[in-house]
Order: sequence, then C-alpha cells, then structure tokens
Amino acid sequence: MHQLSVVEMSRQLGNQLLGKPCRLYLAPFDVRLAEAFDADGFESNVVQPDLLIVCDRRKETPTGLKGEPDVAFEVLSPGGSARDLVLKRRLYERAGVTEYWVFDPEGRSLHRHYLQDGVYVVDVQIARGVLALHSQALQIDFDAIELVEGFVYPV
Repeated sequence: MHQLSVVEMSRQLGNQLLGKPCRLYLAPFDVRLAEAFDADGFESNVVQPDLLIVCDRRKETPTGLKGEPDVAFEVLSPGGSARDLVLKRRLYERAGVTEYWVFDPEGRSLHRHYLQDGVYVVDVQIARGVLALHSQALQIDFDAIELVEGFVYPV
C-alpha cells in the first residue's frame, strides 16, 4: 500500500505541476533542514520525505535540498508512524515547512499540518475523495489510490 500510494500521489501532483515553477521530488531525496548550532546551519537534520514540493529552486543542490521544502508528504508504513507523526513533524515545524501531510493508507486517515504563526495546526480526517492543499493550488484524489487485491477499506 505504501508504494501504491506514493506512486498515485506523485502521478496526480506531477500532472498538476506541469508547466509550473514548483518541482515534485520523491524519496530517496535528501532534505537538509537548518539548525542554529550547525557550522553552516544545514547538516544535523537530514530527512527524506516520500514526496516533497519545492518552489524556491535556489535551494536545490546536486545532492538534494538545502532548506525546507514548501510541502512534505509521508505515507505511513507499518511501524513508522511515530517517526513521521512526532519526530519529522517537529523537524518540519521548526524548519518552517508550510504544509505537511501524513497519509495512512491502511487506516485511511490523513493528518494535515498547516503552519500558522510558526506552529502547526493539525486537521485529522478520513482520506476519501478529493482534498486540496492549503498552501498550493493542488489537490489529491484519495479514491484513485489503488487497493491491494482483497483489501477493503473500513466503511
């Protein structure tokens, strides 16, 4: 489910970004988030979101992204939820990532984090139908994510 979800989300977002200045990247793609105590400010926190959108192309380097993406997406895998919902959320919030979505394909839940006055506001909902990003003119149709044969979402 993880890979099927990432592929479908990237297809949808990539199609919507065609001809626009923002770029979509998929893991593995290093994102170096700034920390004040680092010598150059960007070496302590390296993360690899499943998908990310970058609109400030000056942050792109030959080895990844130096600075925060505009939007980061994680698709939960069994056993990985604490890292994505706690640790990465804190890192993204501190770094100023405008929007952070965490999708659980098995539970069909979506945690949408929006930066407001430097703090994330969290909206948790069932991931069904078309949901729009808060900070970008983009949307994802969660009903288009393919199901593994025999898998049935709870009603």
